[in-house]
Parts: sequence; structure tokens; C-alpha cells
Amino acid sequence: MKYRMNARLFWLALGLGLCANACGQTADAHKHYAPKYAYRVEAQTHDSANGGALQLSLDEAVDYALTHNKNLLQTKNDVLKAVYSKREAIANYIPQASASVDFNTYFNKKMDMGGAFGRPMEISMPNTSSLNATASQVVFNGNAMVGIMLGKIGQAMAEINEENAELTLVNTVSTNYLLVLLTKANYDILTRNLNDLKDLVKKTQAMVQAGAMEQTDADQLQVQVNLLENMLKNTERSIELVNNTLKIELGMNVADELVLTQSLDDLIAAQNDLVLLSLPYDMEADPTYRLVEKSEEMAEKQKLMAVMNFVPTIAGFYQYTYQILKPEFNMQPNHIAGVSATVPLFSGLANTNKHRQARIDLYNAQLQKDLVKDQLRTQEKQMRFNLSTALEQYNTQKLNIEVADRVFKSIQLKYEQGVKSSMDLTNANSDYLQAYSDYLSAISQLLEARFNLKRILYF
Repeated sequence: MKYRMNARLFWLALGLGLCANACGQTADAHKHYAPKYAYRVEAQTHDSANGGALQLSLDEAVDYALTHNKNLLQTKNDVLKAVYSKREAIANYIPQASASVDFNTYFNKKMDMGGAFGRPMEISMPNTSSLNATASQVVFNGNAMVGIMLGKIGQAMAEINEENAELTLVNTVSTNYLLVLLTKANYDILTRNLNDLKDLVKKTQAMVQAGAMEQTDADQLQVQVNLLENMLKNTERSIELVNNTLKIELGMNVADELVLTQSLDDLIAAQNDLVLLSLPYDMEADPTYRLVEKSEEMAEKQKLMAVMNFVPTIAGFYQYTYQILKPEFNMQPNHIAGVSATVPLFSGLANTNKHRQARIDLYNAQLQKDLVKDQLRTQEKQMRFNLSTALEQYNTQKLNIEVADRVFKSIQLKYEQGVKSSMDLTNANSDYLQAYSDYLSAISQLLEARFNLKRILYF
């Protein structure tokens, strides 16, 4: 008897302890997540709704995207869904109540009870109706306990996914903002170069008519003009494409007008890369690492749930019955209360195999965490190397563009004086455009490397 009482107290204490722990851990979340509605697409409030242009700096574009990006809104809704899923698991430990009303008719049948002294004995069976109210409470259910813990972990993982989605969106918007500026800068360079060549074609054609040059010189320059015009048309289409891509990431209507208020020089000067390279990396703050940590924690709880398949389930209930239409012979009590305990005895080793599978999943989750740690360390080093290399290349290409500009202007002047041929001018122009292309590419690599490093540094 003493052993039985100790065992009962043990299971009751274990159940109450786990319930208090699981429910207590979720208390803070209830304070912050009690939404009435999910996130939806908000109405456009900027001037573009009235035909004006939406003007955004890079920081303003990021803030706008964090509010209007549809993929991010879905991720936020996933967090809310995880909150409700956790509350659904908690509901298993909240008292349950139900009520029912029933009506029975026996069509005036009489029950023959035999008889005595030659006289029959019959009992009529009148219509009956009753109101039943039942309340039940789970005292201990191991799987329900672990389900609450898993719900909390699921919410935490959803919040980390939201945070990761925000960081990814910031990086994507920054990259697309940069791409629009680079494409427009390339368009401006081609336009300026095309106008210069057109002026040279006119001057060359005038010198051909005066007999100072041959028609071949003018034709070679005209071919270069035609090539630049085709490049300019392709660049115009590219501007439209990258601009629409940025609008989609921002959550704008594609038909609305977007104006970027920052230049490439502004973006380059916005951050000291040497300072950024000196910042430490905190792996514990990285959403990717925190996510695999939660995956390991979830695997641990799944293993615990497999153990709970061997644990009894205890529940209590109370039922109140009120007879609306009472029978003549009524043995139904008004109040009933009871406690039930379900003890798993033998499941054909199914529970044992579930536990073994859960243990293997936990080992795999631990191995995955170690693998992600190695990958993140390697990634951090690579990102720092990329930024350092990109910074060196940018400084080199910045000097090259100055040299290429001086060389082209010098050859252009000598061509107009008749010292250089049209072939020399064409080659110099190609070198000039290539230098600008390399310069823009260096800017792209520098800023993308900066964005990527800022993302993993959580900066």
C-alpha cells in the first residue's frame, strides 16, 4: 500500500511539474501575441496612389519593404499561426465542459412485469428528457505535456524564421537598389559616349567633304555609333526589368513610379568598410545557428514524447444530470464523479521502436548543429575576404577609370587634329567603355560584399 501511494504521488508530482513548466514558459508569449486579425496587404498610402512618384533612399526602401513585402507578411502570419498552434496544445490541459439535452419516447409501450394472483403487472414507459452537463480535467498526460513544449519551440522557430526572412529581405532590397543604380549609371555612360561619337561623326563627315579625311574614317565611327545605340536600347530594357524587380520586393504596384534618391557615391560613402571588417562575429546571434539549436531542442522533446508512451494517463470527470421529464422508475443519480487511469502494458514493441527512432533523430540534429557551426565559421571568413578583396579592386578600378578617361580625351583631341586615325579612336573608345564597365563591376562587388557581411554580422 505504501508503495502504491508513493507511485501515485510521483506521477501526480511529475504531471503537475511538467504542466507548470510548459504553461509558465508560454506566459510571456501570450502578452505579445494576441492578434485579432492576421497580417494583410495594406492600402498604398504614398503619393503614387494619386499619380505621384514614391521617392526612397536605401534605408527608406528597406523600411518600406519590411512593411509591405508580401512574402514577409506570410512569414509573420506563420508566427501567429504557431502561437495559436501552441495555445491549442495548452488547451488539452484546460478543463473541458460540455452540455447535452436528450429526449426519448417509447410510443406509450408498457413493460410486462408478469403478475400475481392472476392479475397482470405492467409498468408504463413514459417519455423522458434530461439535461446532462459534464466537466473533465486531464490530471496527467505525458504526450500532451510534451506537445505544449513542442508548441513553444515551434513558435520560437517561426519567430527566428521571421527574423531570418527580414535579414534576407534587407539584403535583397539593398542588392536590387544597387542593381538599379548600376544599370542607370551604365545607361548614362553609354548616352554620354554616344553623344560624343555622334559629334565626332558630324565633324569627320565635314572633314571628308573638305578632303581632309577619307570616308572610311566616318564609316568606322558610324559603326561604333550603331553598336552603342543597340547597347543603349538593351540597357533601357534592363532598367525596366530591374526597376520592376525592386518594386515587387518593396511590395509596390508595378505601375507606380519609383524614384531612388541615393547615388552610387552615397552608398559607397555610407559605410566605412575597414570598421565593418573589424566587427566581431557572434554565432549565437545568427538566426541560422539559432534555428538548428531549436531543431536539436525539438528532437530532444520528440525523444521525451516517445518516452511518454510508456507513462500512464490520468483524467478526472464530473457529470450532473437533471431530469426534465422523469420516468416513474428512476435510478439515475444526479451527480457522478470519477477518475480514470490508462496504463500502457504492451504495444508490440511499437513504442520501443519509436523511442529508438527519436534517439537517432536527436543524434542527427546534434551532428547537423556541428556541421552548421563549421559552415558559418567558414562563411564568415569568406565574407570578410570577399569584402577586403572587393575594396582593393574598387580602389584599383577607380584609378583606372581616371586614366582611361584621360587617355580617351587625349586620343580624341589628336584625332580631331588629324594625328590619330579613326581606328585608334575606336580602340580608345572601347578601352574607355571597358574601364567603366570594370569600374561599375567593382562597385557592385564591393557593395554586395558589404551587404553580405553586414547580414552575417547581424549589423
